[in-house]
Amino acid sequence: MYKILNLLIIALFSVAYANSPIVINPDQIPSSPIELDSNAVTLSLPSNPSTGYEWVIVDYSDSIQVNSIEYVAPNDQLIGQPGSDLISIQFNENWEKSYIDLKYSRSWEIDENPTVIRIYFQPKN
Repeated sequence: MYKILNLLIIALFSVAYANSPIVINPDQIPSSPIELDSNAVTLSLPSNPSTGYEWVIVDYSDSIQVNSIEYVAPNDQLIGQPGSDLISIQFNENWEKSYIDLKYSRSWEIDENPTVIRIYFQPKN
């Protein structure tokens, strides 16, 4: 049982990190869909949790399954330096054009009109 659990964990990490993360600049969201060769992708967004801000998933297509959201600190380890949030997602087997909506906010602040970014994906033909 222990070996099976280890194999499943290794398989999940393999899927999540199969490709290099796609770096997303929130100020320059692509207007056309990001074309993907596989059914999995990891997005990398700039993040600085020391300010209280974090990326929150607001909505996504039915064809998407969110595997994980993980903060990765910068290599220099200086306090207050921004790092990256890695968002690993998996698409259903026969997926078509899909989207994910994200916002960068503080959990304790109520924002009446939050800025939400939408990222589109489609399989490469």
